[in-house]
Amino acid sequence: MTSKVTHRIRLPAALSNVRCSTSNENIPCHTTDQFSAAADSNAAQLRASQEMLAMLEGIRESVCELEVRRQASLNELQQLAIELAVAATAKLTGCVIEANQHDMVGLIRSLTTDLVPAQSAVLYLHPHDMDLVRELTSEEEKKLPDSIQLRPNSQLARGSCRLDESTGQIRISEISHRLAEIRTEWLEDLKHAQTERRNAERNAHPLQRFPDRRGTA
Repeated sequence: MTSKVTHRIRLPAALSNVRCSTSNENIPCHTTDQFSAAADSNAAQLRASQEMLAMLEGIRESVCELEVRRQASLNELQQLAIELAVAATAKLTGCVIEANQHDMVGLIRSLTTDLVPAQSAVLYLHPHDMDLVRELTSEEEKKLPDSIQLRPNSQLARGSCRLDESTGQIRISEISHRLAEIRTEWLEDLKHAQTERRNAERNAHPLQRFPDRRGTA
């Protein structure tokens, strides 16, 4: 005959008052409707967040488009300002030339500064400019080198000259070319200034794209 052995188990003090119950009256029960309502609420919040992100992204794109248009308009205005400045410079230069106030002697000296003193050359000028140069260099201390001969050429515009050296080299200084060089220099300066301005504005007010969280929602 097998004897029944009973073992006593001593529970910790923290568990000594625990009672097991088969009743479920104190256990909360979530119904299917409650889970469905919570899911619908989360989905609505997600849709609202996505709509907000889409709206902000649309605003960002609109601001970027306006900035591009502003930059284009500003560039056009600056380009126009340079063209007007060049035209005004050409007009003013023409008035100065007509008044015989242009520095033809200075132009000639800059064109002949590296000539060998004994090297002969022929300098062609507009007839009016040649008369002006002869008048301005009539004094002994202002005379041009004797190796340079002045000859008139009515095909040259006033303010222009051509130097034919005995070596066969020809140097030409035309007023139109000098104005074109001024225009090119101003345009280069404008391009450099525009680049610096765009970099400064980009660093000061960066427009970043809003992250698209739809793929991770």
